[in-house]
Amino acid sequence: GKANQEIQKRNQNRKQWLNILRSGSVDGKLAVARKYRQSAREISAGDAVYSTAKEAETQGAKSDLEDFDRRLRG
Repeated sequence: GKANQEIQKRNQNRKQWLNILRSGSVDGKLAVARKYRQSAREISAGDAVYSTAKEAETQGAKSDLEDFDRRLRG
C-alpha cells in the first residue's frame, strides 16, 4: 500500500545519498573530514608528553614553568 511505497521511496533516497557520499564528490566539510581521516595518525602511550601516573617534577613540568616565566618576563 501507500506506506510501503513511502518506505521504498525513503530507502531509495537513502541509497542515493549513500552513493553520493561514497563517491567523494561532496564538497565542503565532508570532503575535508575525509582527507583528515586519511592523514590522521593514532597516538600511542609512547607519544605522551605528560602522564598523571608520574609526579609532575619527574616529568620536567617545574622546569617548563620556570622557562615559561622566564620567557614571559622577556
